[in-house]
Amino acid sequence: MRIETPEAPEAPEAAEKKKMAEPKSIKVPATLSDLLSSKKFIVTLVGIGVILLQSFGFNVTDDQRDTIIQLIMVYVGAQGLSDVTKPIADSIRSKAEKAAPEKPA
Repeated sequence: MRIETPEAPEAPEAAEKKKMAEPKSIKVPATLSDLLSSKKFIVTLVGIGVILLQSFGFNVTDDQRDTIIQLIMVYVGAQGLSDVTKPIADSIRSKAEKAAPEKPA
């Protein structure tokens, strides 16, 4: 005869460590059309185009090229940060809407 005992609940610290150890899912573009419609991808292609123009002898100085590349890096970085924080903001917004009392019509 086998006697089963209920498992003890996990301590909050252990549950938090387990949650932190789980890999995060990253959204990857499903198709080429998703990639080509991405603002970050288009801006990155423009940056590559500027570098290519300079290498083919067009009148783009090193300072102009560096400034354009820096602006592109800032834009792509800010867009990435925005993409990462958007689900968090949506979650906070939905919780606030649920907690707010309904307005009379």
